[in-house]
Amino acid sequence: MKSFNEPMFGVNDFNEPKIIKDYDAIAVAVLLILFGKPGCHPSIPQLGMNIQQYLYSFYDEIDVNSIRASLIYQCTLLSSTIDSNGIAVYKEVSDDKPLLLIQIPINYRKDQNQLIIGVTTNANGSVAYNYKIMAQRFADNLNL
Repeated sequence: MKSFNEPMFGVNDFNEPKIIKDYDAIAVAVLLILFGKPGCHPSIPQLGMNIQQYLYSFYDEIDVNSIRASLIYQCTLLSSTIDSNGIAVYKEVSDDKPLLLIQIPINYRKDQNQLIIGVTTNANGSVAYNYKIMAQRFADNLNL
């Protein structure tokens, strides 16, 4: 099966161009979709969701169904590795701030894993995010 590689800005420990692979490369592609603004990728002008705009909305105004639909559409533009039908988006409150949790099934190299992404704002009001790739059996126990 084809390996996923993404070049990054910077160098690795051997002073060579930094390249991330496989699941991390898939995660970076999804982060590009989430944080990019429409038009940020010249060859796919509709790519980009500007997810950070939702974090400055009132909690009740955040429409997770709309976010999910947009993410499904955008993921189909990039990769068949992402199981678009299984994408789930949840909203929570953490430290009185909206927190978006995104769960994305990834079928790669006969493994079934979940990419879990959390997006919120920090104490300074800046966007903060983190992601984790989990085996399906562990992700099922998250109770999202």
